[in-house]
Order: sequence, then structure tokens, then C-alpha cells
Amino acid sequence: MAQVITIAGEKLFAAKAQANQQLDIDTFIFANVAGQDSTAAIDRNEEIPTGSVVFQQDVQQTGRINDNVVVYSTVLDSLTGPFEFNWVGLYSSVNQTLVAISHVPTVAKTITAPGSAGNTLNRNFGIEYSGIADLAGISVSPETWQLDFSARLSGMDELTRQLASDMNGKDWFIDDGFKVVSRSTANTFSVTPGIGYVSGLRVELKNEQILTLQSYPQFVYVDAYFDGNASSTWKPKVAFTVSDAEIDDYIDVNGTQHYVLKIAKITALDAIDDLRNINGLKQQIENHINETESAHKASAISLAVKANVTVKPTTLQDTLDWYGVYVAQFIRLGDETISDAFNRALDYCRSVPYKGTRIIFPRGQLYKYDDDHRIGNLSHCVIDLNGSKVQRRSASTFSSTTTQIIPSGTSLNAREIYVADASKFKVGDFVYSIKGVGLDNISSDAREILSIDGNKLTISGAFYYKGTEYGSNTPTGAIICKRVNFIGSGGSSFESTINDKFVVCNGEIDGNAAGQPSQAWVFNSEIVLMSNKGAIHNMTIRNTAAECIVGHGLDVSNNQFFDLGGSCFHTSVHDNGLPITGGSWFRENQCERTNLATQAVSGHAEGLVTFSWGAGRLVVANNICKDGTEPFLGTFGSPAEDNPDKYLVVHNNIVERFPTFMNYLAADALGVSLTDNILIDTGVEPQVQEAIYANPSIKCSGNISVGSNGRPTLENVSRDERLAIGNDVQLQARQRAVISDPGAHEGLSLAYTPNPINAQFVLQGFNTITEDAVRVNRNYKRSLYTAGGNASGTFTEYWTDEDLNLGYLINPSSGAGGNFSWATYNGGVRKHLSIDDEGVSFNGMQYGRATYYGEKDVDGSWRVMILGGDLVHQKRVAGNWVTKQTVAGQ
Repeated sequence: MAQVITIAGEKLFAAKAQANQQLDIDTFIFANVAGQDSTAAIDRNEEIPTGSVVFQQDVQQTGRINDNVVVYSTVLDSLTGPFEFNWVGLYSSVNQTLVAISHVPTVAKTITAPGSAGNTLNRNFGIEYSGIADLAGISVSPETWQLDFSARLSGMDELTRQLASDMNGKDWFIDDGFKVVSRSTANTFSVTPGIGYVSGLRVELKNEQILTLQSYPQFVYVDAYFDGNASSTWKPKVAFTVSDAEIDDYIDVNGTQHYVLKIAKITALDAIDDLRNINGLKQQIENHINETESAHKASAISLAVKANVTVKPTTLQDTLDWYGVYVAQFIRLGDETISDAFNRALDYCRSVPYKGTRIIFPRGQLYKYDDDHRIGNLSHCVIDLNGSKVQRRSASTFSSTTTQIIPSGTSLNAREIYVADASKFKVGDFVYSIKGVGLDNISSDAREILSIDGNKLTISGAFYYKGTEYGSNTPTGAIICKRVNFIGSGGSSFESTINDKFVVCNGEIDGNAAGQPSQAWVFNSEIVLMSNKGAIHNMTIRNTAAECIVGHGLDVSNNQFFDLGGSCFHTSVHDNGLPITGGSWFRENQCERTNLATQAVSGHAEGLVTFSWGAGRLVVANNICKDGTEPFLGTFGSPAEDNPDKYLVVHNNIVERFPTFMNYLAADALGVSLTDNILIDTGVEPQVQEAIYANPSIKCSGNISVGSNGRPTLENVSRDERLAIGNDVQLQARQRAVISDPGAHEGLSLAYTPNPINAQFVLQGFNTITEDAVRVNRNYKRSLYTAGGNASGTFTEYWTDEDLNLGYLINPSSGAGGNFSWATYNGGVRKHLSIDDEGVSFNGMQYGRATYYGEKDVDGSWRVMILGGDLVHQKRVAGNWVTKQTVAGQ
């Protein structure tokens, strides 16, 4: 091991002494330098190996050996790590000077984890310089602070015991733990294995304990104490004492505190008084709940939290006990943004043997980020921003322009990109090429940087543009920009695996839209996540250049979205991923000013919620959204595609000031429910309304439209109101006003009047109406017209509720030329048929009073009629009605 004072440190000592100023040395720096020989001499001009720094910590103690020698010390406790180091530096942050260096063999710093204890390391620097003790203002002898930690640790143990006693109760046991029971052997008893608390100290009896009594009555005591040594794990231990005397707590000859509790009284072989308290914490809760001033009854509260409390789609129990990982532990000297620390934390979480981890940011801070935070195959993880805000840096810090045209030529040439400043990148970054505005002017996929040589970047494949002007060429002046996602799966096209139960919550993301070079939807979404029972909740996301959240299998709930260049939620990543991720929710969010970049620029952000191929199994509910530049919902496609769109529920949303409710809805869409939404100044695309009319698999009901931005309003149409006429004719039913002027029907193919009461039909073509046409109420007409308009043969049918009359008006042949000559059938306004409790009556029928059985013009049919006061039965034979029986009237 070698140790030196640096030239810079020696100069600092001299300068401080000459100026009669105090010397401040305050920081230990730990690094792991590859290939370092700990036995070789150290160059006194050596600087901090910034790229290899693994940890830094304040100087914790200083000591004066003599006037010319002082000691600086720090302790790496068992909660610090894990990392390895072979370089230690002593640093003055006040003077920004590296004072001393030590090269050591590689040391592993471990961390305490379940089943294993982390190590504790002490590191000291002895500095010898004439008069340094006075120069540094150090007067304390090291003997006063290099103390045995036993007293401090004992104090910590005692504090833990007292806290457990205060919170859980002093003395209590779980179920039958430590219960004394009799045995078949005379005068012997056993203590049942289990768990209990004695004076707050948690004790466990793993095996049955046998007791033998010589006389009665006797008391059984459990004796609990904390024991261990410097090289072992300290843990509670128990012993049992049988005595007829009272025993109190005591301290043994080794100075160990013992806590004694009476758990049973034995008066005979079969007479045992159980003195244990088995209610413990439960009893305290019940007592509190049932206090007179309490507003709750004990019966209303279940202690079975796991069975009764759930947070969709990840259960509360799934996250309560997850292992906490603190981002602050991974911040290193020289970090300009939070990205490096965050990626270190993600890497660490992939290595720990826990079911779940919770990455926690420091509370209420503002951090910048400038890198792709790749979650890879990490699952069962919560990213808790803890009230902090993260803001994307301006792209100028992670982009550069090309300095020459790269021809499409060979694949090798197309993969070599020359940039003005290669220091903006590192190997492993994924980069886009951007040559202008819009989707056609950005490479379709990001490419990985495989190597950097001077200003030449070698990438994994040629850039490809959607437009054809450049193809795979990269023109001079194009921007090469690193892909930056706050949460991203990584890879050239994102990982095909899913991140099960991955949660992002409790903070704010600022996309810094003004500082980004592209608003195309493929560029730098804030969160890209393929999950199953994943969640994004209690977040505020604002000011994004393009898309906000892209993924499947997510519950996006209770968030705020403001001023987004693209969509709030885009169901994409892998178009074939939906079967393995399950459904998604977009619910109870507040959204204002979305899709500001417009569809023309983004290329694929058709709505506040946008669907890629293979979308569906999505619930959009209970959101309050306003001021969208594009429609509320994007394009929902056909279930017949290779990656089909299926199953969409849009319910109970307030949608205000959007161009339209939905950009496009496939005519054969499967399983779409649009119900109980309030649309304010938001219209509907005619194509969407036609799909709703035509498709019985689309339900649209209960929606309210208040204004429509000059477009048609969304109509609620049920299956019973859709009519198919023949094979290729559509009958559209709408509620309109009474058309009282016959001339208003002139040239009719589609009539429109604003009063929504009369039923009006438009028949496009000819054939037979195969379903009931419409139900008409009150004194209003329903009219059927030939396809040619008001030519001869037109007729009107009407019904009057007041006198229960059904009437017909016809236009005879004289109506040619458009002038209606309406006629009324004789008797057309009479009540021909009456039905009451006594039967059916035929009244006032001028042309006969017959009831027919079979077709009246087909041979073999029968009819019964009244003729001259007689009842006549006739059969149709050879085209004539032949009387078979006459019942004479008397």
C-alpha cells in the first residue's frame, strides 16, 4: 500500500500557512481504478480518476498526534455499498484540491442484506507537515474519538426494544407461542414453540422446552436477553426458570440485561393457569377503536389488511414490504445530472435477491436528466419520485451536428457518422438522426453507438427515414441526438419482454419541449413501458415535445397532464404485445392542452389517447380533459388486421373543446362501448357516426353534447334503431320536425328540419323493409316516398291519439310534375277495428266485413264474412269464392 501528499496539497499547505489561514480538508473519495498496481510508486501529480469514482463521504473525525502530524478518519458502515475500491483520496472541497492519495489492494465493501451482514470499514489518513496541527486547527487527541462502539450499539439495541414495547405492547405472545401445557409423563410440562415479546424484545422458541417440577405450586418464568460478540450476529435468547418465588429483571455478571416474565402458574399436574397476554397489538387497536370518542366500531375494521385492501392493478401488499433503494446513495462526485445515479440504482436493483424493490428519490428536489434510463428486464419495482421534479435537459447537451454527407453506398460507410463534437456521446448510447421537422425527417429507429474514434461514431446500422429523399443517407448538418427516456426499455426496438408490476409515482416530469430538436412521435417519449399490472399514478407530466406515455399493460390514473406536444397515453411499443401485457386503464386524470405539435408534425399522435396497431383492452374513464389540438381519441382499427384492435370502453369522461370526439372508428370495430360522456364544444366525425349506426358491436348511449365546434354532435343510437333494407340499402332514422307543407317534400332524397320530434326516413334504393320502421307518437305523420321524390305513388300514413284513428293520404297519378294532389281513402279516418274486453269489432267497413284464413287471392283459402245479415263461410276455388255454409240471421 502506497500513500503520498500530492504536489497540489503541499502547495495548498504552504499557501495557507503563508496567508495565516485555516486549512480545511473535508472529504474522502473512493474509486476503483482498473489495472492499478497498489505496490507501485504514486505520481504526486495524479488527479482524481473521475470516471472510476464509486463513493464519497465526509471526514467524520480528526485527531492531533503532535504539532506536525494529524489524522483524518471516516467509517464506512454496514449500510454503505456495495462497491469495490483500490484508490482513496483526501480532498478539500473548499479549495477544490486533492490533498493526499492512497493506493490499496482492491477492497470489497458489502452491505447488510437478509441472511448476511455487511462489513464496516475504517479509513484513516495521517498527514505529516510542519505545523499542520495548528494550520488545520486540530487540537483533539485521537484517543478521545477512536472509541469502542459497543456502548453506542447497546444504546441502539435498547432504543429499538423500547420502541417495540411502545408500539406493540410490552409483554405478549402470538397464538400458542410459549404456552405451558402438561405432558403424559408425571410432573413434566412443556413450553410450546412460537413467538412472543418480553419487555419489547422479540423472542422465538423454535423447539419444545421440557420442564420438570418437584413440588406445587410453582411459577414458570421466561428469561429473555440480547447476546452475541464482536464477530457474531447479536440476537435475542431465552431461558426458563421454575420457582415458587417472585423473580424480577436483573443484570448478570457479564453485564447483560435480562428481562423476566411470569408466563404460567402450575398448582397441580392438570391445573395450569396461563398468564400470557395473547392479544397484544390487536387488543390495543380494539381498545382505541371502541373508545367513546371514536367514530368507528371494532366490527367495522378488519385487521386482515392483505385480504381487504387493494390498489389496482398492483396490490398494496405487493409494495408495502418491497426493499427500499435510495437514489442519494448512488450520487457520485462529478455527476452533472441525476441520470447516472438513477441508472446505478436500476442496475443495483437487478442484482438484489428480493421479490420487489422501491427506488426512492430524495424528497422535494429538482433534478435534471439527460440519458436513457433503461429498465431492461427489471420487474416488481416502484420508482417513487417522493415529491421531486425531474426535468429533461436541453438537447444541445446530448446532441451534435454531422460534418459531412454519408452516402447510402456500403453498409460500413452508412454506419460511420462524423459529428462536430463526439464528447456529447458515449459507447452504448442510442441515437437518432434528425434533418428537419416532422416524422419524415427523423430516423425511424435509434441506432446504438458501437465505438467512438475521434469525431467518428460507428453505429449499429444505417439510419432509415420514412421519407424517400435521403433514404439511408445522413446529410451534412443533420442533428445526431441521443435517445432520452425517463423510463425506457432500451434496445434498438424496445425489449420484447415485459416489466411485470412496474410502477412510477409521486412526482413531476418536465419534458422541456423548447429545448428538443424534434416533435415526431418516435422521438424521446417520457415513459416507454411494456408491463403487466404496471401503474403510473400521482404524477404531473408537462411540457413534452412529443408523446408522454407509450406502452401496454398500465393503469394510468390520478395524474395531471399539461401542455403536451403529443398524446397523454399511446398504446404502442410492441404492436403484438397486448396478449402478454393484458389490458390498460386511463382513468381519473386531468388533461389540459394536448397534441400541441399537431398530427401533421408528430405523424402518429391522433388523439389525447392514441392507438397503435394491436391496441385495445383499454378503459378510458372518469377523466376531465380540455383544449386538445387533435381529437380526444385517436384511430381505433379493425379486428381483422394481423395485430387487431379489440375492446374499448370510453365512459364518464368530460371532454371540452376538442375538434372531434374520435379521429376514426373502423366500421367492423369489435367490442366498443361509448357511454355517459359529456362533450362540450366537441363534435363527431361523420365516419365515426356511420360506424356507430352500422355496427351492432358498438354501443353508444347516454352521451350528452353541449355545442359541437360547428361539427355534428354525437348521437346515441341503439341496436333497435338501426334498420337494414335488403342487402345493400341503409335506412337512417332521425327525429325531425313535422313537415306540414306537402311542397316541402319536392325533390326529396334527404330532408332536414331542426325539430327533433317527427320520424323521417330516407330510403336509398329499393327493396323490402325487414324490420319495424319507427315508432311515431302524438299527432305526427310518417311518410314513405319513392326514390324519385314526390312523383305519383307517394303516400302519407298518420295516426291521431285523440280519436284513435288511422288515416292514409295518397298522391294519385295526377301528381306528376311535383304538385301533390292529396286524397283520402273513403272511410280512411274511421275506426274500422275496435278491441275491448268483450272482443273484436269490425265497424263501418264499406268494402266488406270478412276475416281471411290464408292468402285471400290464393285457392284453398277460407273467409268468414257477414253478408245480408247472414254469417257465410266461403272457400276460394278456381279463383272464385264458393259458399260452403250459411248461418241465417234471425
